[in-house]
Amino acid sequence: MLGRRRTQLPANAYATRRLLLWLAAVYVLGCGFRSALPMIDVPRFCLHDTWASYIVVGRSVATVAELAFAVQWALLLREAGARRAAGAVVPLIVVLYIIGSAA
Repeated sequence: MLGRRRTQLPANAYATRRLLLWLAAVYVLGCGFRSALPMIDVPRFCLHDTWASYIVVGRSVATVAELAFAVQWALLLREAGARRAAGAVVPLIVVLYIIGSAA
């Protein structure tokens, strides 16, 4: 559907929407992975005991999905005209993630 609107959109708007689509795919795949292999991390209760159920794998997939979601926010904020907020969203979330994982 996006391909049909390529001629109607400016090149930068089309590129942003295409990137948003790819980031949404990363987020959905990350959420799908976590729902197919549910687990409680600390006591390591899991539905399927496979290599993909290791805590580091699950948390890495979740982190990548969450960062893709944060980049989507930043792109939409930039497109809405809030350039300072757009530039601060991803670094702020990364810093908060690092602080939270260290605690």
